[in-house]
Amino acid sequence: MGSPPDTSALRRRDLRPVDPAGLRILSALRPGDALGERHVAVDGERQRSVIGQGAMTEPLDWYTGSSPWGGPIASPSAVVSLLYGQLLEGVRDTMGPHVGLFGAIEISFHAGPVFLGRTYRVTGEVAALSQTPKTEVLWFDSRAFDDAGTLAAEMRMMLRQMKQSSPLYHDQTG
Repeated sequence: MGSPPDTSALRRRDLRPVDPAGLRILSALRPGDALGERHVAVDGERQRSVIGQGAMTEPLDWYTGSSPWGGPIASPSAVVSLLYGQLLEGVRDTMGPHVGLFGAIEISFHAGPVFLGRTYRVTGEVAALSQTPKTEVLWFDSRAFDDAGTLAAEMRMMLRQMKQSSPLYHDQTG
């Protein structure tokens, strides 16, 4: 929360960038590419439903009722959804069919929590592209701004695309 004096371990990590020309699933992307802008609200009904179904292991009362900041706040998973979900819609279309996996996720809050039902302007960009023998890796940064233009939260995320799940890699064996 806020501006810690030290850079986080994830922000210090060597993202091991590669020449994007060698990628297949992520071939349409380049570091620095904008991921667009969306106006998104955290779905309070969905969060309440998840809690009501017992799918959240340790829900806070603040996720459904009043909090020290006013109304109900978004859970960490709801914040990830805000900073990830709709922002990558256009990018997903360029990747073709494949199995994706979440990797590293770091959320930073800058001006208090993210609130349910409040609309945020969400932006982001590709931070790096890399690969391992079995995956192509997309690192991206995203940010949510409130209606006054104040940075509310930001996230760095790593998404892995399984090479063997993509038709673009069917020529490889083993």
